[in-house]
Amino acid sequence: MSEQTTTVTSHPGAVSVVVGQLSRRQARAARRAQLIDNAEVIRKAIAVGLGELDALDSIDREEHRLIVGLASQLAVLGSVLEQAAEA
Repeated sequence: MSEQTTTVTSHPGAVSVVVGQLSRRQARAARRAQLIDNAEVIRKAIAVGLGELDALDSIDREEHRLIVGLASQLAVLGSVLEQAAEA
């Protein structure tokens, strides 16, 4: 296979196209970073909640349901973080 290289030197709109593409990439990177930051805040809050529930001497059925739900949400959040990191 041959590698194709395109060089644009005199096209008046070429610079704006490149700048536009760069701006879109930067915007995607910023959104991804914000998503990761938000997810990390949520992850920490869930971890604190689980820690508090774990510190209880005994738990009832409702608290157990809550723990299982939080653990499930934490797993989903981990998946979202992985997908965001790959995007």
